[in-house]
Amino acid sequence: MIWFLSQSSQQEAMKQKEELKKEVSCLRSELQQIRDGHDNLSVQVQRLTSEFDNYTELTTKSIKNLDKITIKTIALEVYMCFPREKIQLLQHQLAASNEKLKRADLITIKIMTEYEKQKNTIIDLQDCLAEAELQIIEAEKLCKKLHNTILELTGNIRVFYRVRPLLLDTDSGGTDEDVVSYPTSLEYLGRGIDLTHNAQKYSFTFDKVFNEASQEDVFVEISQLVQSALGGYKVCIFAYGQTGSGKTYTMMGNTEHAEQKVRIPRSLEQIFQTSQIITMPRLEI
Repeated sequence: MIWFLSQSSQQEAMKQKEELKKEVSCLRSELQQIRDGHDNLSVQVQRLTSEFDNYTELTTKSIKNLDKITIKTIALEVYMCFPREKIQLLQHQLAASNEKLKRADLITIKIMTEYEKQKNTIIDLQDCLAEAELQIIEAEKLCKKLHNTILELTGNIRVFYRVRPLLLDTDSGGTDEDVVSYPTSLEYLGRGIDLTHNAQKYSFTFDKVFNEASQEDVFVEISQLVQSALGGYKVCIFAYGQTGSGKTYTMMGNTEHAEQKVRIPRSLEQIFQTSQIITMPRLEI
């Protein structure tokens, strides 16, 4: 079974890619912290606005009460026949209302000052958020560029070989001789395969040979191609082999069991997950 795929072979470029991924992750974390801080500040602004409205209402009531008391005081001055005790009581009430009014004015000034500070803080956070988003966009562009550069350096066309486990009753021909073996030299380790037929050994070398590999191991090798497809590059992956060699199992796997899903289901999941992240609605301040 032969596949045309891409594989990373430049370690330095991969390190740069991982560092950029970490930097993008940090920037996203900082962006989330900024957004969380903005939410907290928005709640504080709403609370302060509500308190300001309450104090404004209290001030209005106090002014109305003051007007009423003033009218009453004038009436008392006109009509001195009222008892002195009642006049003194009204004077005390007027003084208390004036004191309440002064306190309400001070609280209102304090609230307005705090509101202006919070407003300036929100503006600063908006600037930080915009700058962080620009940094994330630039980092993602650089990450995509490095990713595709790595794939181009490793070769645009690659061939992988996956070995299906042998069925003793049908594949071995009734003999105990090993039909498939693998070279142990470092040069061909994981890339070479030896096939024996009629006591004659034939050696082959591929970009990657999968021997008893899991579905997850297979998908790891092609996940970078899915990322390239999301970046706008044309990608083609196909399986080739004789009937019963495991092409369908390698391409589809068993979708009822997560660990047995492979290229097509996992690729679709990666595409949808990435598209959801890209199309995530931006928080408006």
